[in-house]
Amino acid sequence: MQSTKDENFNIEADMFKVVIPQGKYRLPKDVKPAKDIVGLHYYFNNDRGLVLKPSGKLFGLEGITKYNKTLILPTIYERTNGLEVDEDYFLNKADVCISHIKYDIFVDGYPSDYIGEISDRIKLKSDKYSINNYDKLSYKESIRITPKATSSRFVFTIYNKGKELERSKNKAFRKTLDYKTIQDSKHMIRFEYQMTDFDRMRKEFGIPQKVKPTISAILYCERNVVADFFDKLVD
Repeated sequence: MQSTKDENFNIEADMFKVVIPQGKYRLPKDVKPAKDIVGLHYYFNNDRGLVLKPSGKLFGLEGITKYNKTLILPTIYERTNGLEVDEDYFLNKADVCISHIKYDIFVDGYPSDYIGEISDRIKLKSDKYSINNYDKLSYKESIRITPKATSSRFVFTIYNKGKELERSKNKAFRKTLDYKTIQDSKHMIRFEYQMTDFDRMRKEFGIPQKVKPTISAILYCERNVVADFFDKLVD
C-alpha cells in the first residue's frame, strides 16, 4: 500500500467523537436526549455536555475530509431539526476522543481473496496482535486487529465494504446511495484505523505534545496514517 507525505494527500475520517461543553451549542425545544440517525449519533453527558459522533455517512462513502468538514454542522442541523453548535469550537477546539480514519482500495475480483491473504501474512509476521473477524462479518470478509499489550489502545480493521453495507443496520444508509456506488462497493476493501487515546493521535497526526487533537488538526495531516500502519503490520 502506497504511503506518502504529500500536501495534496486527503485524509478521510469515517467517524469522530467530540465533546461540546455547555455554552457552545443551542438546542431546539423538542430535542431528544439521544438520537441515532444516518451519519450522526449524539447524546448528553451531564458532566461534560453534548457528545457528537458525526460519521462519513453524512457524505456517502467518501468520508469526512478537510474539503467537506465545514458542511458537517449544516448537515447535522438539517437532520436534527435545529441542533446548533459553535463551528469554530467544533472544528478547532473540541476534544476528539475517538477518531476512525479510513482508506479504501478497489480490487479486481473478490475482496475476500485479498483479505484472506492479508490475514495469513499478518499472522506470520507478528505475535503482538490478536486477529478476529469484524462487525459480525465472516473471517473471509473481515479482519479485526487489536494489540495484545494492554498499554496500547487501538483497533485496525480490514473488511469488504460491500458485505458490510448489506447488513440490516445499514438499510437506511443504503437508501442514500446510488446503484453504481453500491455495486462498486462490492469490490472495495476498507482499511480503518480506530484510535481512542490522545497520545496515539498526537503521534500519528503530527500534533504537538500537550495539544489535544481536534478535527481540523487531524484532517490537515499530510500523511497516510492508515497505509503507514498497515505496512508495519505486514513488513
